Amino acid sequence: MWMPLHAVGPPSGLMSFADGSHLLGDLRGREISDRSEAEFAALVAAQDLPVTETPALQPGDATFHAGWTLHCAGENTTPDVREAFTIIFFADGARLREPRNGYERFDAAVWLPGVEVGEIAASPINPIVGER
Repeated sequence: MWMPLHAVGPPSGLMSFADGSHLLGDLRGREISDRSEAEFAALVAAQDLPVTETPALQPGDATFHAGWTLHCAGENTTPDVREAFTIIFFADGARLREPRNGYERFDAAVWLPGVEVGEIAASPINPIVGER
């Protein structure tokens, strides 16, 4: 889930989703960069996937997508930071795997502090929801 904390319109960059990209399999393992953006854009074009852009969003509006759906936000041409609230759910019992790049190492350190590879992916700032 992605929820803007202020109004988001074309000048601040709207979210776009490559429809059907979740069916292409595991496309993870790339760091977010201009290079990966170009690679994904070429993949979307080669697969002839339609791209859906959200309309302008107000604070509290939300978008939802499967985690494997290729998505991005357009360029923010305003002087303001595009702030949003995100929630990512993953399977009960999911364990931290060995990070494959610097981006994944950073995410593990920030969002799962103290969790070692192989341990349940839960931390004080990312608790298990609805524990039994």
